[in-house]
Amino acid sequence: MQLKSKILKKWNLPSYGVRLGKITSKPYPILIAFLGGGIILILVRQPVFGIAVCALSFYQLCIGHNDSLCEFYDQYVVFYSPKEPDDCYILFWEDVAEWKYHSGVTHDTLHVLLKDGQVLDFSSLSRRKTEHFFRRFAPQLKSSVHKQQV
Repeated sequence: MQLKSKILKKWNLPSYGVRLGKITSKPYPILIAFLGGGIILILVRQPVFGIAVCALSFYQLCIGHNDSLCEFYDQYVVFYSPKEPDDCYILFWEDVAEWKYHSGVTHDTLHVLLKDGQVLDFSSLSRRKTEHFFRRFAPQLKSSVHKQQV
């Protein structure tokens, strides 16, 4: 069975498809919460620690890198490799036979079984968004979520 899913260079990605979502490496809600916490620390007379927290949060919000890790399209999903900045893996929804989302203590992993028997694992940062799109575009497929107990 010939599958369309494969490793590509970023500049060879198809131009068709509507982008529906994106996962990036910068956790905006957490950084904003830390910025707010730093301001509260300054207000409750802990200025040194508060200024340090605000400075680090502000640095990450404004200057830190925000790399794309994954983009969801109506016909496929693209996983970008942090180790190989020019490479990505395009996974067509029609090639997925089974998928599982593993929540771990230190990181989450999306485990995908393709129709030809090939097994792929992708690191993930957003369980909710990943599961939403996989349930939406691969709903008839057998899928399960496995939570690791600590």
